[in-house]
Amino acid sequence: MSHVAQQRFRRHRIEGIGDKHVPWIHNVRNTDLVIAIDDRDVMSLIRLFNEPVGQDYLKTRGIPIDIIEQLPLMGISSIANMLQAINLPNIMN
Repeated sequence: MSHVAQQRFRRHRIEGIGDKHVPWIHNVRNTDLVIAIDDRDVMSLIRLFNEPVGQDYLKTRGIPIDIIEQLPLMGISSIANMLQAINLPNIMN
């Protein structure tokens, strides 16, 4: 469960809405769902997408080189959002 939802604070590396920071402009009545993403998972993907050994692994898995070359453009928040999108169908069932 999200630390925001539990009203607890914890250190993390994902910037944006999170522990101790929900912008005043954010209307919580428009929030349908909060999905917790572990920043360790995000940092693992950052390494996979950016380090040569990780990119070589992706090549062995059949990921097209043009996609692999674009992955380093994703930052921490982008990868967290991607993981949330992947988890959403499981949560909605």
